[in-house]
Parts: sequence; structure tokens; C-alpha cells
Amino acid sequence: MAIQPQTILAAAASIAVAGMIFGSGSNEPLDVVGVYACHGACSDRNGVVTLVDEEIDTLSAINSTLGLYRVGITGANFSETEIGVLKLNVLRTATANVSNGQYPVLEEYVFNQHSGMASSFTKIVRGIPAKNDSRSAFKACAIQCTRKN
Repeated sequence: MAIQPQTILAAAASIAVAGMIFGSGSNEPLDVVGVYACHGACSDRNGVVTLVDEEIDTLSAINSTLGLYRVGITGANFSETEIGVLKLNVLRTATANVSNGQYPVLEEYVFNQHSGMASSFTKIVRGIPAKNDSRSAFKACAIQCTRKN
């Protein structure tokens, strides 16, 4: 069962309106919009490691004032769309669409910044099997990304 984007947006708007999205003492949200080159590794529940190479993550604002963002991810034979909320230097997302059909996936982007602009991030991925799944979707990943533009 896919997570409905409307549900995530409603929850994100509630958090953003509460005024919790701004970074390090500033009234301006961290500038995370851009294209990032990524690499890293994932492990399945049996400890089998898969390398992640040549992944491109494109972050765009749905509404940066409210802290709402979209992430488009492309890699070798893989694509994914996520939506989420930015709070301080952390973007927490949920998968809205994924080419391999493995839902749900929760991701956390922890940004490094310079002068209010994100320069890189570490992405922590948690794939959680659905209630009736065989656990084949379970995974955990650590992916490093660097801004290209």
C-alpha cells in the first residue's frame, strides 16, 4: 500500500506552521535546493551489502517557507520520489513513489552547511516491510551526497 502524498503534506504543514523549520538561530530556512551526487552502501536483513554508486538526488521546494520539499532520486535502473519536512538541518522524508515498489521507505537527510547553503548531506535510509510482506523490503543504508551546483 502506497503512502498517500496528501497525508504526508498535511502532517508536514502542521509541523511547519508550528514554526519548527528554521535553522540555527535564523529566520531563514537552510537552502537545500539543488542537485547532489551520491554514493554509499545498503545492508539487507541478512547482512548482504549492496553498494550505491552514481545516484543523483535532486531537491526542490514544494513550499520552502513551510519547510516542504520534494526529492527526486535516480540511479542505475532505479527512480524514487520522496516528500518531506525540513527542520533545522534535517530533512525527514517518506517515499511517495518508487520504481521497485518497495514501500514504505523513511529517509533522513542530515545537511552540512556553509553560509546558509547546504554543501553536502548524509542520507540515512530505512526500508520497513509492510505488515504482510515477507521482510524482503527491509534495508538500512548510509549514503553520502555532495552538491553539484
